[in-house]
Amino acid sequence: MKSPEELTTLFRQRGWKVTPQRQCIFRILHDNPTHPTADTVYATAAREMPTISLRTVYQTLNDLADLGELKVLDLGTGS
Repeated sequence: MKSPEELTTLFRQRGWKVTPQRQCIFRILHDNPTHPTADTVYATAAREMPTISLRTVYQTLNDLADLGELKVLDLGTGS
């Protein structure tokens, strides 16, 4: 995955907002060598930014998937 700075630039080039919440998510994903669920990303981000919404996490993850920066895996477990 690209660095948080590279993702910030990529989002801005697309005309997408780069909020502090999104930058937090970029950092979490970049610093995590595992394959976290959206709920894990949300829980980690909420410790740093208690007002972040699960919707913001999902939207950011979907935007990153649309850019080819991550793959969405459906394991059929609800996670």
